[in-house]
This record gives sequence, C-alpha cells and structure tokens, in this order.
Amino acid sequence: MPFMRHPILVILFVSICTFQTKAQTKDTFVVRTQFANQGEQEDYWAERLFYDKYKKENYKRFAGTIEIVDKNNIRFGNKILRGYFPPELKSIFTQGIFYPKIITGDSVAPKKSSEEINKMTDGQRVFYNMTQNDTLRIGEFEELKFLSKNPTIKRFRYWEYRKGFANPKVYFIELTNMAADKSTDMETFIKGATLTFVKDGWIIM
Repeated sequence: MPFMRHPILVILFVSICTFQTKAQTKDTFVVRTQFANQGEQEDYWAERLFYDKYKKENYKRFAGTIEIVDKNNIRFGNKILRGYFPPELKSIFTQGIFYPKIITGDSVAPKKSSEEINKMTDGQRVFYNMTQNDTLRIGEFEELKFLSKNPTIKRFRYWEYRKGFANPKVYFIELTNMAADKSTDMETFIKGATLTFVKDGWIIM
C-alpha cells in the first residue's frame, strides 16, 4: 500500500544509520592483549568498562545531615563512609555528591551482640560480616585523567573494602558539571557537579 512505504523507508533508514554509528564507535576502541605492567592493564580495563557499560544517570545529592566525624570518617544519617579522602577531592563526599546509600541501599542490617557472634559457626560469622552495611569502607580514590578528556566530565576510581571479603573491589564514578571548561579548577568543578555514573568493576587479586 502506497501510504505504508514512507514509514517503512524511515524505519529502514534509521536502522541503517544506527548500525553505522555503532560500527564507527566500535572502531574507536582498540582491543589490546599486551601490557607493560598491571597498572597499564587495569587502566585498559577501566577504559573498556566505560566503553561497554556506560549509561549516564543522575543521582541526587544526599538530603540529610552530613557530619565530619574525623579525617577518615563522614556520617551520612545512619551510615558512615570510612577511608582516606584526598584533600582536593574530599568535597565530593562532604557536599553529599557521593555517599554510602548509593552502594549499600537505605536499609541497615541488624547488629548482634558479641555473645551472639561468639556462638556462631565460622560460616555464619562470615555471612554475618558480609551483610553488615552500616559502614562503607573505601580507599585508593583517584581521578582517571586519561578518561576525563571532556572538561565537563571527570571520572574516578576507588577500591571498596567489605567485611567478609579478603580482597577489595574496584568501583568507578563519574561527575558532570555542564558549566565547567578547561580553566575550571577542581574545587569549582565539584561544587557544581552531579554524580552521573556509578559502576563496580573487578576484584583486586
């Protein structure tokens, strides 16, 4: 039927263009198998993660009370963020851009007494420790400048240390400040930034 031809042609055209765009984008990522060291390989994995799994989102800032307990602990309501915070990046946390509930959720697992814990089997104790989510422990927080090529975007990597796990897990976050340019300093960038991506990576062995 004549009136059906145009919609079909439009759909076909859009499909072809989408395929071509994806194909062109795919060609921009260079697959590698040889690395000079572990650090170089992990940077490659980070680049690959953003390439394969990136999906832009918008996370609201923490709406409750933020308390700086000491230099290594920040309280967000009923949860604590614990770790070493580089001075130039600490406002990411103190301004409520990134906070524990983004990773752990809202609920807090019930605590048991020392007597109850002592009565547990080894397996029960490991499981109990794994479920405790009142404190998020992080470290090695750093900006990935090789992935922060656009002045409106800054990407970061950190390690999460969780009870019950022998090795930390790598996480990635992205901050976006649409008003930033090449001359914007870090403090100003963070002040106007929104958290736009959070993703876990791999376990550090």
